[in-house]
Amino acid sequence: MVDGHSHYFNILDNGEEVDLTWEQFRVGATKSDRQLRERSYVLSFPDAARRYVLLRTAVDRRWLGDFVADPRLARVTSIGRTGQA
Repeated sequence: MVDGHSHYFNILDNGEEVDLTWEQFRVGATKSDRQLRERSYVLSFPDAARRYVLLRTAVDRRWLGDFVADPRLARVTSIGRTGQA
């Protein structure tokens, strides 16, 4: 939780935290009530799945350029975006 709102981020196997959307919160905000969640749990919520597709598409475009398909065609499953519908 951040300021009373759910917020998801990744923790790598080496313990490093990767949070690509942290800057959306106010300066001085802190994470509290941390709970480990599997991707399938997070993506079981339609709004979280929608936001995941948007973020995943933005990250893919950043790293892969125009190679990435239209985000409206992305399909989300318990293991992430699996391709085109």
